[in-house]
Amino acid sequence: MVPCKPYASELSTSNNIELYENGSVAACSIVAPCIVETQAGNLTPQYSTDDLRKKTLQAVSFYRSGALRSLPLETQSPVLTPIGEIVAELVTFYESGAVKRVFPLNGKLSGYWGEDDEVSLSESLTIEIAGSNLTARCINISFYEHGSVESITLWPKENVLLKTPIGEMQIRTGIKFSHTGKILSVEPAVPTSVETSIGKVTAYDNDVVGIIGDNNSLVFSENGDLRSITTMHTRVVATALNGKKSEVSPATRESLCGNEDKEFVPMVIEFLSKGIRVTTEPGGSSRTFSYDEYDITSQTYHSELETALGLASSCSM
Repeated sequence: MVPCKPYASELSTSNNIELYENGSVAACSIVAPCIVETQAGNLTPQYSTDDLRKKTLQAVSFYRSGALRSLPLETQSPVLTPIGEIVAELVTFYESGAVKRVFPLNGKLSGYWGEDDEVSLSESLTIEIAGSNLTARCINISFYEHGSVESITLWPKENVLLKTPIGEMQIRTGIKFSHTGKILSVEPAVPTSVETSIGKVTAYDNDVVGIIGDNNSLVFSENGDLRSITTMHTRVVATALNGKKSEVSPATRESLCGNEDKEFVPMVIEFLSKGIRVTTEPGGSSRTFSYDEYDITSQTYHSELETALGLASSCSM
């Protein structure tokens, strides 16, 4: 048995209990049915592993203060959220107890239970946000602590038509919102040409990870200005006052498919008040060009160049 401080009760747990240095419980696995009272409702933590989707007993986790942090549920259960009731299998919380993120499904993928199996269980949710109703199958929905929607993560192959600050487009992977419901970032479903201060830039990220939909290729300020764009098909050409040209292009690497082809590494262009900053590799160094010192333009890669270099845009499945 382990004390569950916020609820003045005890939980039946396995012997595998993680502790913080102050002795409070960091995580524990529940082994018997019980009810936990939360701001999301009275919920039953996962305590069994009796099917293909639940191969491990996922732990309940806590903050150092003893407040509940994450709660995997025994079955899909109605969860109270700031936008209404959502049937879910995993809920995470802020230390205040407010709902942070809700996962409608929480199955463990394996050789016996794949992504397609999990997606087949998902149902579309309709969320009123950004002045319209968005209907999609979601991996998770996250909330700001005060209650408004922070981001929505979509299942792979799930696309939605969305009105963005630069027009209507098909979106995949994720959408991030401001506290007031304005769109802060989106991930285009296909390579999308965007008009910018340096010309047309094709927004797309072949490396996007669809776990949390907060970081996307098109990033906006709350007033709708374009702040940054991720591209794999555009280079930047900066011409100094003395005529010297600097070209910054997406880097290349060995294809992740494991063949002998190469592929582009997504490049990020940030639009600053007096220029741009370009980062060619994640975690790499950046180059900054000011509008006062350079004539900055964009240049699109051509398919002929990709073919000549043996560059692969994606893995063949």
